[in-house]
Amino acid sequence: MYRLKVALLTGFMQIQGIIPLGTSMDFESERTRKLGCWDGVAACTGPIDKWTTNTSTPDFQPDLDYCDFLIDIGFGKNCPQETRDFWRETIQANYQGDDGRRRARMAAINLRERDGLHGRLFDIKCPVMWLHVGIFG
Repeated sequence: MYRLKVALLTGFMQIQGIIPLGTSMDFESERTRKLGCWDGVAACTGPIDKWTTNTSTPDFQPDLDYCDFLIDIGFGKNCPQETRDFWRETIQANYQGDDGRRRARMAAINLRERDGLHGRLFDIKCPVMWLHVGIFG
């Protein structure tokens, strides 16, 4: 316990492992879609486009269709109704107003693009140094 407290106080933590849950070990690609994996581009692009705005959205909360999409990919389409009701309420409570819309949009971009950055460029408001490595020969 002492080591944990010291690590937390000094800001030093060492990750000892990662347990990916509900994720693909591959990036979203045509190959994975042909294997029967879900289509993140088709599922997430509509909400992302709808939620990309500079206009204030104080009354925002994700609609039930988006909540059900998240629930279906996490728990399956036939999950118990009490599970669905709990997560609908939790998702809508968590993603409210402008801040909630921006966080929901970023989460949807992460689901859609996994390793891509182009969908996030709209939100970047600071200088970016983009390094690109190539093979020259």
